[in-house]
Amino acid sequence: MPLRLRRTLHVLALTTTLAALLATVAGPAGAAVKTTVSTRYYGFTGQTVPAMRASIDRVRPGNQDGSAWGTVNWSWRRVIGADGRCSFGRTQVTLREAFVMPRWVSRAGAPADVQATWDTYLARLWVHERGHQTLSQKAANAVAVKLAHMGSQASCPRLDAAANRAASAIMRRQQVAQAAYDTRTDHGATQGAVFG
Repeated sequence: MPLRLRRTLHVLALTTTLAALLATVAGPAGAAVKTTVSTRYYGFTGQTVPAMRASIDRVRPGNQDGSAWGTVNWSWRRVIGADGRCSFGRTQVTLREAFVMPRWVSRAGAPADVQATWDTYLARLWVHERGHQTLSQKAANAVAVKLAHMGSQASCPRLDAAANRAASAIMRRQQVAQAAYDTRTDHGATQGAVFG
């Protein structure tokens, strides 16, 4: 799951929303992250595992059956102290989490063993994608904590630059962590997310 680096970035256009959840995730030291979570499904057909696999391979967006994206944005309000130094009066970090997952649209009438095989696979695919979600949440929390503890600088442009550098460095480390997670789990295969 790629983790987006830019301060302002648009998320995939999501046509169907499973959860449009607005929550506040508390991070360490009282920092907070506003989080939204959404899921877009793509439909596939088939009554046998080989037919389902072929259908998924034809219609899935991308080269994986499921995906999870975490987009972190940050902003702040500056204040100038009596000493002329610039600090943050308020910071805000938002996390937009987006899942893309398969939906079996021709399940009715499929053999019970095929349904059980699918249910097991889908549960394990969700485990894998939620692992990406956890990494996104950790990155957002780390950015929130860093911004909350930036201190002051002699000028606001210097503070802005330092904050953006620090937050971007956190996001780069999380991109590496996301790629390592996929490598370690073989994109979910070691977690049992293998179908057909």
